[in-house]
Amino acid sequence: MAAFPDAGLEAYPTGDVLEAARAAVLDAIAALRWQAISTGFVFAGAPLALDDRTQGRIANAVAGLERLPAAATVEWEVSRGVFATFDLSTLQALGAAAFSHVQACFAASRPMMEAAVAAADLDTLAAIDLETGWPS
Repeated sequence: MAAFPDAGLEAYPTGDVLEAARAAVLDAIAALRWQAISTGFVFAGAPLALDDRTQGRIANAVAGLERLPAAATVEWEVSRGVFATFDLSTLQALGAAAFSHVQACFAASRPMMEAAVAAADLDTLAAIDLETGWPS
């Protein structure tokens, strides 16, 4: 379980420790979600990191291939120094897998965030498991 974030709580402007802790937990969940998204997933046997830039490139490559003859392909660096040639259907499958991975990360973070928002005290907030349930 991720450590309960407590750094700087005494300096929260309103002096409300629960709200400061809630904000820190929400920030921690968002950071863990970003880490889970950007760590990526395995596609066609190769690990694929998935940052915003890669997601945009996948969408652009699909759009570009849709405008080309059916036999057209693209070269894709799936991980550092590892290349694959994708046709439109394979690239669409990659895009669908990327979409599913991102959605799974948001779905994993939702109950954590809802629990943090609803927490009535520090003990309840500290009991939220920030590590379990992230897609791998």
